[in-house]
Amino acid sequence: MPGVPEDVERLLAERQRARGEKDFARSDAIRDKIYALGYDIRDSASGATLEKRAAYETVDPARVESVLDHATVFDASIHLLYEGFKGDVERFLAGLTAHPCARSYEVVVVDNASPDGEWLESLANDRVRVMHLDREVGYAQARNAGLKTSRGRVVILVDLSVEPTGDIVTPLVDVLSDPEVGVAGPWGLATEDLHEFTPAIGDDVVAIEGYLLATRRELLAKELIREKFRWYRHADIDLSYQLRALGPKACVVDVPAVKHLHRGWDALSEDERAKRSKKNWNLFFDRWKHPRHDH
Repeated sequence: MPGVPEDVERLLAERQRARGEKDFARSDAIRDKIYALGYDIRDSASGATLEKRAAYETVDPARVESVLDHATVFDASIHLLYEGFKGDVERFLAGLTAHPCARSYEVVVVDNASPDGEWLESLANDRVRVMHLDREVGYAQARNAGLKTSRGRVVILVDLSVEPTGDIVTPLVDVLSDPEVGVAGPWGLATEDLHEFTPAIGDDVVAIEGYLLATRRELLAKELIREKFRWYRHADIDLSYQLRALGPKACVVDVPAVKHLHRGWDALSEDERAKRSKKNWNLFFDRWKHPRHDH
């Protein structure tokens, strides 16, 4: 079999002989040896085949249990969604490492069933953990799977187009220590009609852009990202409105970070961008178009 070591193939042939001789104890023992070498056996009517076993576990995103109501372990949890661009992950983690802070934090990387699972797993350490989804899902469901596992008091969503140029954790943790602030980040938005959103600054804006958006875990426990959002556009605005509807305000805070090319946007044609953006805007607008609506 292509790519399978000869010693593993020999063991498989030996197992087939043992099964033919109905020596099932020996067959099972050989199966265990093959498993220990990193391969699973797939038996079928046409024979047995070998499949390289992933060096990590995968999870069903629909079955992830929330720990957002548990005690905190860190000051912050930083969440990344891997979209297939290794350099973006490396750039973000390098920026984070280059600018240490006194606050404790974890980094959670959600692997949306990419082919790069083993590479991502190689990034894991005592501060970075990787969650591998067992199938590809939409933006919100993938994000929520990771968010539910947050062990930090403050939860920070980061897009991988962002590069830290300083300590990004402390300013967000500090501003969210104010109970009147529920969502914060460096890039705020304003709008007069819910159709056009423009950049805004101040301590009471309508939304925070999802490039870098932070909130408190107890608020996320009540309002995760709506899973109808299968793409990222407007999901951040919708989340900001959700969090503000719980009472606290959205605040722009100076965070040392820069934005680079957004891969998810750049990879699509103009027509596809327009179609997806319109669909997501409709989801947002249909929910928030009535100011006094019970959300």
